[in-house]
Amino acid sequence: MRERFEESWALWSILAAQATLTLPWMWRTAAYTDEALYLNAAHAGWSRLLSSAPTFPGCPVLYPPIVGALDSVGGLYAARILSLIFMLASTALIYLIGDRLFGRMPAVLGALLFAVCGIAVHLGAAATFDPMALFLLVLALYAAVRMRDGGIRWLLICPVALAAANLTKYATTAWDPAIIGTIVLYGWSKGRTQAVLLATSVALTVTVLDFGILLLGGANLAKGILVNTIYPSPQSGPPSSALSVLAHAALMIGLIVLIAIAGVWASVVKKMPVTATAFLCLLVLAALLAPIQQARIHQITFLDENMSFGLPFAALGAGYALGAWRQWLGRQRHWGRVAATVAAVVTVLTMLVVGRVERVQFRGPGLATTNAVLAAIGDNYVRGTRVLVNSTTPMEKYYLPQIPADKWVKRFVVGGLKQLKKMDHKICMGYYSVIVLRTERGGYNPALMSFIAGSRRYSLAVEVGTGGHLTRVWKLRDAGQNDAHKRQAAQQPAQGTGGCPASVG
Repeated sequence: MRERFEESWALWSILAAQATLTLPWMWRTAAYTDEALYLNAAHAGWSRLLSSAPTFPGCPVLYPPIVGALDSVGGLYAARILSLIFMLASTALIYLIGDRLFGRMPAVLGALLFAVCGIAVHLGAAATFDPMALFLLVLALYAAVRMRDGGIRWLLICPVALAAANLTKYATTAWDPAIIGTIVLYGWSKGRTQAVLLATSVALTVTVLDFGILLLGGANLAKGILVNTIYPSPQSGPPSSALSVLAHAALMIGLIVLIAIAGVWASVVKKMPVTATAFLCLLVLAALLAPIQQARIHQITFLDENMSFGLPFAALGAGYALGAWRQWLGRQRHWGRVAATVAAVVTVLTMLVVGRVERVQFRGPGLATTNAVLAAIGDNYVRGTRVLVNSTTPMEKYYLPQIPADKWVKRFVVGGLKQLKKMDHKICMGYYSVIVLRTERGGYNPALMSFIAGSRRYSLAVEVGTGGHLTRVWKLRDAGQNDAHKRQAAQQPAQGTGGCPASVG
């Protein structure tokens, strides 16, 4: 491994390019929902992590303590640097896998396509479970490839890395069959019995490790695994058509997948062994796993994060395809090698453009917008009152720790008449000193807007954003003179509008 690293100037160039693409996003965006959620929980203490296990997509005692420690030392940027390290390590492993499977040129092309893909670029600047889980999954794949040539350490590393990936992010279990399949198909040529036995050993070991951690983790961890894998919640976002899910997936990774499919064709043209063609098909299927599954359940939320786990497989397949067609065309036509090289360059440039134009789902809000919203909340919050936010994002809570955690109200229901009156009463009595409303998921609740306007107690503090990403912050007028109203709103049940202009009859 050391020799391959030292000899490959191309790999170091790719890693430098990947870091160059990712680093600006470290400081260009504020923490987005998942980042803030994990960092807030990490600072809440060990017991809070365990009690919150059902809400996490991975084991809460693996990634959050690490990222929480880094956040305490260097803030959000230190936590994001850790993700960049994981992504760079994943790129290096993809190169090593491709080199062992297909040769130097396919390895370079596969690693390059992975490195410049928008999902990989932005994931390197996201302090979430995904980069760590992705690295462990790719490490398991590398060990699966090395296992064929012997060495007890790879037989140990593969199941441990795969089990760690599964626990870091439960969604990676969907790619376990791809790792097991790699052991069988790649090792088939050296001995069928050995390949099957190795695959069986890894599968059983991973099962035992995952089940053992499940028993040690207790009921909360078990519930978290069930909620996030076997019984995923359909409430992760509004339903999307299968066509829209597949269209977004095609835009993000479609070109790489199409080239990987061309690699299957190339293996047929070259009359490669059936197991080799089957392995290339496995790479394509692993890349399509997330888009097909989310199109089936009509959910586009978290699509980009989940597609990241299939991206290494797609990149390996595409790297082989570009290298194979370059070799084949070079033998068939005098201009073939040049044409294939141009096609590879165009592919890389296209992925670069798509990565900059298409917004990934886990990109945080701009710093200017975030700073304006945070300033409006921090300057106008009145001690003892609450902040109403019409979303589940904990981003503001992360940046404003001076506001107690129990003072953030992140959900409101204004359905029945009783609930309408209760909300109207709270608005009128100044129960909330700050109200933050966003339009990412549609327009404002009309009843809530009616209450704010009818109470005449709020004024607009700031309005930032454009189009469907508008954020408005309302502040309580004369907040310092309303202590009696606030105590009344906190202690008395809603029995009307409390002297405010009536909004609800």
